[in-house]
Amino acid sequence: MLDNPCTKNRLYRYSERYNLNVGRENIPPKYRYKNLIRLFDWCSDSLGVVISVINKNSQNFFAEQTLKTMGAELYGEGSFKLSTRLVENWLESIGIGKDDVRYCDGSGLSYINLATPSAIIKLLEYMHTSPYFITYYESLAIPTIDRSVRRRMTGHPLANKMRTKTGSIENTRTFSGYLTTRKGCLVAFSILVNNYSVETSEVDDWIDRVCAYFIDNF
Repeated sequence: MLDNPCTKNRLYRYSERYNLNVGRENIPPKYRYKNLIRLFDWCSDSLGVVISVINKNSQNFFAEQTLKTMGAELYGEGSFKLSTRLVENWLESIGIGKDDVRYCDGSGLSYINLATPSAIIKLLEYMHTSPYFITYYESLAIPTIDRSVRRRMTGHPLANKMRTKTGSIENTRTFSGYLTTRKGCLVAFSILVNNYSVETSEVDDWIDRVCAYFIDNF
């Protein structure tokens, strides 16, 4: 049951490419959320463990399902519409408005998803004041160690003092999180690069050099 227009469009494009038969009809009323019968409950790991998998491995599917789980827990319906309403309300409460963030999925794979660096910094600053900061901080990927950033910041002695989250689709590379400088200052950073015309490895190297400069000079 797909209620996300981006997911629907992607599925239809793939179905046409590989000659798969995917129906486009509206969901019959008997199959809508309020009419479904619960067959069993499945208990996941704690949220801290789930978030760690998402952030360290860039696990897009887990991110999508976590978004919809929040809607189900608060509103009793795990739809994209209700789940994003929850996120939008929370973001506004910490000073991130609708002009700062736009998204159409929870996985982050759509080109329609947009965010300003300042919005990400506000989020990182807010999380630093949160009672859940340690859990959040440790969920982020460590350069040279965790899978999604194993080849980032290689050779820098303070790479393991960083906690990061990457983002990548075609012609877009992002790198955000926290770094600790040589003087011991914790710094929130967010670098977003779009529509580049060089090799992706060159973009990653440039971003890493910017981070290294801040670590070494502040």
